Amino acid sequence: MKKEDKNKVSLAVGAVGAGYALGSENLHPINYMNKVYQKSRLPFKDVEEEDFKVVKKLRDIAKNQKTHVFDQEGDNFFHSSKMGQKNLDGAKKFIKEQKDRYKDLRYWKDSTGIDNLKGTGLEGERRSIKGAIKGAKSVLNSKDFIQIDSGKIDAGASMAHELGHSMHFHGRDGSRVGKLAHKLNHKLKHVTQKVADKTNSNYNKVSNNTVLGLGVTGGLLSGIKAGRDEKKGKKENVLTKIGSVAAPIAYKTPELVSEFEASRQGMKLLKKVGANKAYRKAALKNLGAAWGTYAAGLVTPVLAGYGARQVGKVIGRRTVKTDDNSKK
Repeated sequence: MKKEDKNKVSLAVGAVGAGYALGSENLHPINYMNKVYQKSRLPFKDVEEEDFKVVKKLRDIAKNQKTHVFDQEGDNFFHSSKMGQKNLDGAKKFIKEQKDRYKDLRYWKDSTGIDNLKGTGLEGERRSIKGAIKGAKSVLNSKDFIQIDSGKIDAGASMAHELGHSMHFHGRDGSRVGKLAHKLNHKLKHVTQKVADKTNSNYNKVSNNTVLGLGVTGGLLSGIKAGRDEKKGKKENVLTKIGSVAAPIAYKTPELVSEFEASRQGMKLLKKVGANKAYRKAALKNLGAAWGTYAAGLVTPVLAGYGARQVGKVIGRRTVKTDDNSKK
């Protein structure tokens, strides 16, 4: 093949790879895996009663290990390794407000001469205040927390996964690999969040742009090196060959391992609380699909990196030619 033809082919292949990675949303692997994940939630309709039992028992595990459970409507399920200052301050403020309400009840009791609120319309309010204070104190005494929506049909599986994350913190029974991956992932997230805050950007956008940039940069540099070596008649080394994929994979690996280990621990928890086989089977498919949404995030940077590598090869070949001419 002629040099000009080889360059055209490289550029064409590069354009196809980069175009797929950056183009149609319908072809985007993350969008596809999100659809697979949503579909994986449907089997839980057949085990709805089992899900209620699972959530109740998992709450007991969370309570015993001092993991607070925030129950909020929505799809934002997550685990945090420590209770944030905002939550702690909010809990203290809430307790003070509830104690003020309790003082009002006592004032009403003293002013009416009633010794016992039993049988009165304020008995329910007294119980409500005590329960609210107890819940807020749980926040103050917790080591970490998870957020779930117990109204979702797959709440038990999602809760088990988030508790699976919690098993890798505070000296609990998570695997060594999982603990290391969570530690590295936590550091990466911290740095990414700082960048997002400074640039007033969305965390996911910064993370996706970072891994995409690593793929494109690595691909371009490895392609230039490969093109120069090819022109000089040198054999391409292994490090140059994997240059377009090494950095994105290195960046995403702690997250992928963390999510895998959280799901593995979650499945163990489901077995521990006595979830039946049908429920565990549905949970396994559901958590597998959820993991796929994280893995799909690698496809775009890898393809874009491959495209950039082809362009880099062309640049590399031409650079050697320019160098040779300049020596004459």
